[in-house]
Amino acid sequence: MKYHNKRLTCLRWCFGFFLLSAGYMSCSSPALGPGESCSAESLCMPGLSCINGTCQVRSSEEDSPEPVVEPPNDGSVAPEVTPEPVLDMLSERREPAPERTLEPAPEPAPEPVLEKVPEVRPETPVEELDPTEKPPGQNGLTLLVQAVQVSHDDGSRAASITPAQVKQWVDEANKVFAVAKITFQFDPSKDFSQHKSTLLNRINSASDPDWQQAVNEGNKVALSHPGKMTVFFRYGRGSQPTGGGFSWTNYDFVVMPGFDKTFVCGHQNITLFAHEVGHYLGLHHTFKNIYNTVAEAKQAWDNSAQDPNVFDGDGLDDTSPDAYNHELQCSSALSMTLSGTTFPIPRHNIMSYHDSAQKTLSPDQVDVIRQVAWLRLGNELKGLVNATIQIEGETLASVASGDGNVAAQHQMRNFHGRWSQNSQLWWSGAVPPGKLSAPFSMTIPGTYRVYAVFTQAPDFGKHSLQINGQSAGTIDLYARLVRHTKPIDLGVHTLQTQNTLQFTVQGKHTSSRSYGLGLDALLFKPVP
Repeated sequence: MKYHNKRLTCLRWCFGFFLLSAGYMSCSSPALGPGESCSAESLCMPGLSCINGTCQVRSSEEDSPEPVVEPPNDGSVAPEVTPEPVLDMLSERREPAPERTLEPAPEPAPEPVLEKVPEVRPETPVEELDPTEKPPGQNGLTLLVQAVQVSHDDGSRAASITPAQVKQWVDEANKVFAVAKITFQFDPSKDFSQHKSTLLNRINSASDPDWQQAVNEGNKVALSHPGKMTVFFRYGRGSQPTGGGFSWTNYDFVVMPGFDKTFVCGHQNITLFAHEVGHYLGLHHTFKNIYNTVAEAKQAWDNSAQDPNVFDGDGLDDTSPDAYNHELQCSSALSMTLSGTTFPIPRHNIMSYHDSAQKTLSPDQVDVIRQVAWLRLGNELKGLVNATIQIEGETLASVASGDGNVAAQHQMRNFHGRWSQNSQLWWSGAVPPGKLSAPFSMTIPGTYRVYAVFTQAPDFGKHSLQINGQSAGTIDLYARLVRHTKPIDLGVHTLQTQNTLQFTVQGKHTSSRSYGLGLDALLFKPVP
């Protein structure tokens, strides 16, 4: 079988671990140390790899896999730990092995198609947006780039980068992100600066003893370039320049190496900037773990009882499970077969590690990056759908009542993505047919098309919605990764000065641990 769709993946982190924030609970087991037996990358401490059955120090040529963290049993959403920017797509210092693509193999008999999690959408039909009323959030978006060449405090070890080289990387990113109608704008004569900081010049990963101080300084420098995406080009911690970069959504900058210090499959890594910007805008890798050979990937597949989620790195429906391995990284293979199951290789996806001259994004990835970019630009969610009123979910927590527990949950930046006001309404502890009622008021009563932005998580359930007693659809908020949805159309409703939104627990996905719900915001668009 060929896997063209897939289920959402387990809660995890792209680059390493985050320190747990106050108010959250840790639910992961202690990580394994060097030399301890392991069966998966995720069981080892950050910076270690599961190689030949034991946790070992990872080569500096690749970044660490994201640790899998199971959600707690109490229905809460586990905090995401700060991704450890272990060098992403580092410069090669070895002969490139065949690409990370699964080896091409004969077409097997019909394969098990990966189970697809129901999409979050109302059960009632909704009308299409009037094409003449294009919301501003659906227009082209422009992100201004500020390139910062970093050196040590004394000016030594400056990153090997020039304005012209930055432009080459930006031009390539514009090709990749054109499908998302996102443009990066960089003027070599105006948008290039220097910054002396040994701390920033050595930033490498969350395992750095001075990681948080470096992040704080990076955010401070980024703040001095308002309205721009700040990109630091640094030397690295080692005696030789690093070839890796990284980024994430819980800090406000991208980190890159020198242009001529990063290579993949024997050529300059021209797509590295676009890849790291993908992380900055909310994307995960397409792969979950890194394997050295096809045989290692096959062993992982067999050990998982042939569960495709073992290869699913981003939890999106339209990116293939990616059994990335070094053996096929540099080949031209577009598929590989493991124990009779054929997997397409997402060679052309910008968030994979497969080498390809042409990279692009899937439709689901486009939805993610446009929403995160929109918020990073300082806009409100309502602009995505031409709404005129926005009610934050967390503001309803203090007035909502019903079964279970309801609270305003803050620090949502601990999770990959962007939530409005960094907060949400979080409902937990209820079981079918538990209900939650949230009153809200409208200063101008009338007829509105109502949208909602929800949170999906490994312990969230399936809920029916009503607004003033009228059905507003049913949603399934289960996902194997904590993430926000795009605005979900709940239909047209007549609203008074005082109104009520009601949720009723209907059940949960078979893989979900509980029946929780997260609401980021309600959006209201007047209907003539």
